[in-house]
Amino acid sequence: TFSGGMTHSFYKPGTSESRFWNPYLESFDLSASMRFSGSHFLFDDEDDPEIAPLTDSAGLGAQPNSSRPQTNKGRGWNTNIAYIYRESGRGPAFTKSSFLQFSLDFSLTKTTTVGYSQYYDIGRGITVRNEVSFRKSLHCWTGEFRWVPICSGAGYQFRIFVTAIPAIKVDNSSTSNAGSFLNR
Repeated sequence: TFSGGMTHSFYKPGTSESRFWNPYLESFDLSASMRFSGSHFLFDDEDDPEIAPLTDSAGLGAQPNSSRPQTNKGRGWNTNIAYIYRESGRGPAFTKSSFLQFSLDFSLTKTTTVGYSQYYDIGRGITVRNEVSFRKSLHCWTGEFRWVPICSGAGYQFRIFVTAIPAIKVDNSSTSNAGSFLNR
């Protein structure tokens, strides 16, 4: 998948003077991503008749970090790799950045999925964010554990919920930022 976008302003920077026929480019971004998936993972026995691809309820692929109920009929894996490039501003306010995103989700068993994601800042040479997640289904209940070791929202979340009604849940989390993404 390739995508891009631009943001323009119809006003001269720092003024209210209109530039309708010559808009000012404020920022642009480009991204490219690839997704791979398979119905068998490293330690699966391909002759096992119970192993089927990992899919969500719409059949669109696994999303272990999602709050939607899943139908995990077997084992499988998904990986996504993306590159993002951004530029914005002019003169002293000019900034550019490039990031590499990686995620891997796989079924450890028919009822257990594991996920890992990493967001790497190429320009600064550091990992900006990463996450490890586990999800286990047991009868009508589902348990999730997420751990984010580094970022402004570092912490963990553990929750157990009724699979058919995710609003009925027990949730326990600890983060370094009360408004972090773990508190979804």
